Amino acid sequence: MALTSFSSHSIFGSRCESMFTFLGDSLFRDLQEDNDVKLWMKSIESSLIVKTTSAVLSEADFYGKTALNVGAYFVQKSLLPITFPLSKVIKNTEKKLKPCPFPPAKGLFHGGKGDLAFKKLSIFEKASLGMTNLKNKLTYSKSKVLRNSLEAMYTLGSLPFKFLSEPSKEQLVQMAIQMYFPTYNTAEFRTWVSESFLPVLLERYLKGNITKLAEVASPQIVKQRQMAIADYVISKVIIRSRLLSVADVEIVDFEFIQRSPVVLVKCSADFTHEMRNQKNEVIEGGEQQIQHCEYVVAISINADGPVPVWKANEIHAGSSNTRI
Repeated sequence: MALTSFSSHSIFGSRCESMFTFLGDSLFRDLQEDNDVKLWMKSIESSLIVKTTSAVLSEADFYGKTALNVGAYFVQKSLLPITFPLSKVIKNTEKKLKPCPFPPAKGLFHGGKGDLAFKKLSIFEKASLGMTNLKNKLTYSKSKVLRNSLEAMYTLGSLPFKFLSEPSKEQLVQMAIQMYFPTYNTAEFRTWVSESFLPVLLERYLKGNITKLAEVASPQIVKQRQMAIADYVISKVIIRSRLLSVADVEIVDFEFIQRSPVVLVKCSADFTHEMRNQKNEVIEGGEQQIQHCEYVVAISINADGPVPVWKANEIHAGSSNTRI
C-alpha cells in the first residue's frame, strides 16, 4: 500500500484537506482495489455459516412481524365492544378556522352605494397636504431652475437614508402586508398559521373537501385537487384521509408574486390515507399506517372580496413515508 504525498502548505486556487481525511480516503481506495481483500469478502459472502445465519435472521424477522400484526389485530377486535359505541357518540370534529388576528386596514375597502363623503382634516393632515401640494407645484413648475433645485435638494436629502436604511426584501414584503393588515407581525402570524390555518387547509386538502377548500385556497389548488378526486372516482376507488397533526412550522422566505406579497411556510404533517374498492376492501394504506410528509405552502393575500383574506396560493408536497 502506497501513500500519496501530501502538501501541508496552502496553494492559491486549490482546496487543501486535512491529513487524516486524505489518509482515510487513500486507505479506503486502496482496500477497494486490493485483490486479497476482494477475495476475502467473496469467501465470507459464500460461507455456509453466513448464509445460514442470514436466512435464519430473515425468517425470524418475518415471523416476528407476523406475530405483532396478528396480536394487534386481535387486540383491535377485542376492543370493538368499547371503541365502536364510543365512535358513535364521540364524533370526529372538523377543524374550524380561527379569525385572522390582524384586523384589515380601514379606508381601503368600502361598501354601500358609493356616495362621496367629505372628511375633516386635522391640523397635521392639513399641513402635510399643503407641503405635498407645494412640492407638486415646484415639480411641475415652468421654471427650470426651480425644478432642478428641488430635484437636487431631494436627492441630497435622501442619500443618507438610502445608504443607512435601505429596506431588505423581507421588509418590503412586510410593508406591503401592512398595507392590508396594519398590525401584522411575523411571530403572531406564525402562531395563527401553525395552530389554525395550516391544520384547516391540510385537512380539507387531504379529505378532498372542495367546497370548503375554496375558502382557504386559491382556485388553482382547488381545481388541481378536484381533478385528483375525479381520477379516484373514475377508477371506482374511495379515499379516506384523516389529518393527525401539523408540526415543525417555519417561515422560510418572503416573496413578491405578481406584485402581491407572499409568505412561504414549511411544515410537516402526520396523517392516515386509506383507499378502498367497491367491495369496501382496503387496497392501499389503512388506519394503522401513519404517513409523514413535508409541505411547503405559499400563503398570499386575496383582496378580491370586501375584506382581504389569507389564502394558500401553492402547495408543494414532498415524498411521504410510513411512520408506523
